[in-house]
Amino acid sequence: ADAIDAVLAEAEAGGAIVSGTARSDAATMTCLVGDFSSDRHVHFVDGSGLGFWRASTALKAKRAISTANPVQAAPVPVVSPL
Repeated sequence: ADAIDAVLAEAEAGGAIVSGTARSDAATMTCLVGDFSSDRHVHFVDGSGLGFWRASTALKAKRAISTANPVQAAPVPVVSPL
């Protein structure tokens, strides 16, 4: 987890991303398959104790600070899961 946080912090410091993270003792992974005949699917991983919600709260707080101070604002890339 520390290594992932370090990579995200470096990318964020370089203005490439804005990220939010949360740590949990357990997680649930869900695989969403839209078409069984193709190899297209998406995995969602959520930590226990509202991990996804806590990470989104951290991300929203960072984005609010970036919006309030446009000099430091970085574009947030949109990534398609498919």
